[in-house]
Amino acid sequence: LMTKTKETKGEAFYEIIFSAMDHKFNQCLVFPEEMRMVNMAAREMSKDVFEEKSKLLMRYILKGKEESAKTMTRAVSTLKLREPQNPKVTAALLVYVNAVMNHYLELYKEQPDDFFAKAGEIKKELKAYLDCMLYGIVGEE
Repeated sequence: LMTKTKETKGEAFYEIIFSAMDHKFNQCLVFPEEMRMVNMAAREMSKDVFEEKSKLLMRYILKGKEESAKTMTRAVSTLKLREPQNPKVTAALLVYVNAVMNHYLELYKEQPDDFFAKAGEIKKELKAYLDCMLYGIVGEE
């Protein structure tokens, strides 16, 4: 279920990230049966379909990574960074956001409907995690 991602709305860091997230949530709400089918197909382990499934999922993952990187680059460009030209800054934020999102996807993989029902709560928690990274967790001496 890959649709052309619209330009993310917003001019601020969180607006851009959550605009992209909302697009994905809405896609899942518009196509609930298709999403269930994709979820079940992703779990299929039959050797008859494993290779083809792996190729398809790899294409999906690569496309998703491209879109996420574009969104994160745009979001990071709104921040006042100490090292704005350092490509590791955007890469680090992308890794961190993906790790936090994977945490939630893992938590809700057996109840995907709960994931969407709690989208607002998840976004608040995601913001709290990102705030830790952006604003630090170590006190100044």
